[in-house]
Amino acid sequence: MSRHHEIFEVRLRTPRLELRVPTDDDVDALADIAAEGIHEPDFVPFNVDWASERGPNFKRDFVQFHWKTRTEWTTPNFELPFAVILEGKPIGVQGVTVENFPGTHHVLTGSWLGAKYQGNGLGKEARCAVLALVFDHVGAVSAATGARVGNVASKRVTSALGYEPNGVEFTSPQGERVEVERFLITQEVWNRHDESHFRCPVEVEGGDIVRRLFNG
Repeated sequence: MSRHHEIFEVRLRTPRLELRVPTDDDVDALADIAAEGIHEPDFVPFNVDWASERGPNFKRDFVQFHWKTRTEWTTPNFELPFAVILEGKPIGVQGVTVENFPGTHHVLTGSWLGAKYQGNGLGKEARCAVLALVFDHVGAVSAATGARVGNVASKRVTSALGYEPNGVEFTSPQGERVEVERFLITQEVWNRHDESHFRCPVEVEGGDIVRRLFNG
């Protein structure tokens, strides 16, 4: 992508997937996947309802959002998206959100996959990859995620990776109050499951690059 920003050299690999910071070509491909649909129209799984209305400017706005994330990598609070690559093609995004990492050593994760790629364990592999990155290579102490009540698939992935319940919060992606269950996994729990079914093999290339980015 750019020989002046080493973050594009980072690669996370699981048995079926590769995760990388998306290039412009990847972002274009992801916009096409998102425009095909991510969730059922009567259930919004996200805190912000960004994928329901796919009007004429949907792909343009999608691309601009990803450009915006790049401009924030030098700030204390930013998002680092990874394109989820299956058989050479982007199929979704696994993101890591950082809020003053040098002080908190804490991250948030969120993700989406194109509808036709859901339900076969790829979401778990993608989440496992970024947890391996932040816990084994970057120095995170904890990672949090959330799932709207009724989002069974997300909760299944979260449970399978060893997260523990961590309270609730409320949001209103379509103007009505909905409950979101929060979950937390600590480095201690992650390390405890090192040899168990909670983990999947993950190869990390460029973990030191992400560590420098997170620590400013």
